[in-house]
Amino acid sequence: MEKLKFHLRLMKSFPKIYGVLLFGVSIFMIYFGYLIFLGMASFDVLGFSSRVNYIFCAILMVTSYLLLTGASNSQQDESIYSLDKMNYSYQKNIYVILLIMIIIINLIMACVLIIHDWHNTYFLTHFLQPYLYNLLIPQVICLSIVFILSLFKNHVMHIVMLIIFIFMTSSFSEISWPIKPSFPTDKIYQFIHLPFELFYQNGEWGTDVMYGYQCELSRLWIFIMWGILLLSLYFIKMNWRPLNQSNIYKWGYKFLLVLTVGSCFMIYLPESKYRINDAWDGYFYDIRYFYDIRKDRNLTEIKDEKINYRISEYDLTVSTKRMLGVEGKLHLESSIPRKDFILTLYQKYDLKELKSDKNMTYQRKGDYIYIQFDQPISQIDLNIEYKGYHPIFYSNTQATMLPGYFSWYPMCGEKQIFITYEIKQLDGYDTTEFGYNTLNHIDNAKITLHTDKDYITNLTKKSEHVYQGTSDSISLFDGYIESVDYQNIISYLPLNGTQKSKKQYLKDIEDNYLEELEKIEKIFDVSMEKYRAKKIIDVTGDISRNTNIGETAIFDDYIISSYMNIRSSIFCGIVESSPKKTLLTYAMKWCPVQDNPEKYYQNLINSISNGDNNIDQIKKINAIVDKLGTKRFLHELYEYMFDDTPADDEKFLERMESL
Repeated sequence: MEKLKFHLRLMKSFPKIYGVLLFGVSIFMIYFGYLIFLGMASFDVLGFSSRVNYIFCAILMVTSYLLLTGASNSQQDESIYSLDKMNYSYQKNIYVILLIMIIIINLIMACVLIIHDWHNTYFLTHFLQPYLYNLLIPQVICLSIVFILSLFKNHVMHIVMLIIFIFMTSSFSEISWPIKPSFPTDKIYQFIHLPFELFYQNGEWGTDVMYGYQCELSRLWIFIMWGILLLSLYFIKMNWRPLNQSNIYKWGYKFLLVLTVGSCFMIYLPESKYRINDAWDGYFYDIRYFYDIRKDRNLTEIKDEKINYRISEYDLTVSTKRMLGVEGKLHLESSIPRKDFILTLYQKYDLKELKSDKNMTYQRKGDYIYIQFDQPISQIDLNIEYKGYHPIFYSNTQATMLPGYFSWYPMCGEKQIFITYEIKQLDGYDTTEFGYNTLNHIDNAKITLHTDKDYITNLTKKSEHVYQGTSDSISLFDGYIESVDYQNIISYLPLNGTQKSKKQYLKDIEDNYLEELEKIEKIFDVSMEKYRAKKIIDVTGDISRNTNIGETAIFDDYIISSYMNIRSSIFCGIVESSPKKTLLTYAMKWCPVQDNPEKYYQNLINSISNGDNNIDQIKKINAIVDKLGTKRFLHELYEYMFDDTPADDEKFLERMESL
């Protein structure tokens, strides 16, 4: 203890360096306190603190390095050695002092977070891992790196290494390639950069409340790799006697270096990660890929292919560890015996096996699997196995977001996974709609899922990790999401409404949903009873981040929607469930539902006309309304979305004129 006090006094002999360190700590704590003062939930405070943690660590590394090398630079190391009779006593003790300081700071911050959200027991039981991964552990590793560097004499080299490390761990090094390079420069850089991802990645984006913070297995192995590497270097540098003459020392650090290499290998194993950037093979891959497909195939509307075969039964074993892994059996049926079948499975899922007890061949092209049998069949069992991941619809140990309209499981026919289409506006301005196709459903099938953990799903839980049911889709969700049994609501996000009780949170969902249905009934004179009977799966708004389609998806027996926007998005979801994508339906989607039909109609007209343009067309619609009345016209417009007539606004208006 006396030595610690002595070295603490010595550390204070460098007031400028010491002052910068204290200044950095103060700014970090003030920023933390300011977020609390703003009334942010602890989950959000932790998120913002994680994003600025790098800045604090950069200051910590620079000031700590100057303090740790201060004795040597001021020629005080010999006098220190004469007192302690130990190599690097000053560095070790200063390191301990700084480490204690970091631990104390983080204990204070953790206590503040706990007190601030003491009522949210869910956050209290789950905040430890995100806190360690995104604040404390990176700070300790950064300090330890500086400590190890200070033990070596080549300060110039160490400064260069320190600068490289600070840059490689910064947000400036998070480089993405929007366009695929001709040479795999991006892959090489990502390979080099991956071990340096100590801090929260893509921190300019808000944290998904269902995915949470980045606590994937690869990040754990990054921490382990740096820890073992630093420990190995420490053993090598200290050169302890008599251990340096023993087999323990000779083989100990070699063993640690082997462990370092092994842990580094674990970092590079493929893994599903939720990272938002503009990389060509990342978040925006699908929109670019499907835009090209749409252009090549001249797709101007959603393809609704009629087929005479279906998968009548799914029996699948699902695992989400590092990525999605599925194996199991599909029962394929056809009303007419045939040789050829087409299945849709997202292209980035690697198909390991597809076989049956009949002679068959298959070929995969993009999202489609083309199956050919030697003889026509009417029904058959297919054994299938695949694994992989999607940049948005994540699936790992941390969280899972696999909505039923996304082909993470095989669907019959050529489904359009991602859709883009243009709305021809009356003023000549074309609006592009894009997103994941929520119209992708399957024919009702018997479904059995064997899973590795509990999930939120549209199926019924039959036993531990076993789900069954008959449905037109298979949805799986996991992460910071809880199962509930409240009226028709299946789940809720406990980190989404941290200032509300669970009961109030769920009541708000129900009230907002029912109020919106009542407004729709009043305006369009239609019954919403079938929607009142549907179950609601509450999910994160990130299910449709950066797209204008997919926030709400409607299936036969349930709805996927976001609590934050269920009031405004439920009618959008109803409109999107129509295969008609025209100017009128587009205007309906973006015109908020109101209590007064006349006011809604006026807003609808304004949306269609875009001000005073296209007066003749608007006169035509107004004439129809004068003849039929507002409620009748709005009713017919709603029915038009779902009837069997072609998607043609002009013909619809002509039909209305003839009534």
